[in-house]
Amino acid sequence: MPARTPKANRPLKRDVQRKSVCGIEVAIAVLGGRWKPMLLYHLTSGTKRFSELKRLTPQASQRMLTQQLRELEADGLINRTVFPVVPPKVEYSLTEHADELLETLRPLNAWGLKWQRETLERSPAGPEHVGTPRHTESTNHRRPQIAASALKQ
Repeated sequence: MPARTPKANRPLKRDVQRKSVCGIEVAIAVLGGRWKPMLLYHLTSGTKRFSELKRLTPQASQRMLTQQLRELEADGLINRTVFPVVPPKVEYSLTEHADELLETLRPLNAWGLKWQRETLERSPAGPEHVGTPRHTESTNHRRPQIAASALKQ
């Protein structure tokens, strides 16, 4: 199977690429997806195989990772190299466009780490509650919480 090449000018979701006057909207259309920024982050350390990316993002399903990697490839942010061997070997690496994008994501990473640190310092409930949804008593009956000790049994 030959390696797929990115489609440089494919229309983004809702035709944002051509019709938007806001660069942030275009950027979010490209980065939209829970795992795309994380995949780009993991590829900063070098070329990775699918199984390595799966291991680095265990919360993501195989189907979701495949979909998001295909979208990143179609947007020209990653290269996908297929080797004609059995079992199939596929490697992913960053393109120059991704390197440019990562320069803008580094400050976001720094902000996220700072926010996390500050939130941990002021959280009365402890670090395990940082970043989790906050529920009031009136909504707890809809989303029951399972104690961590129950999950370990």
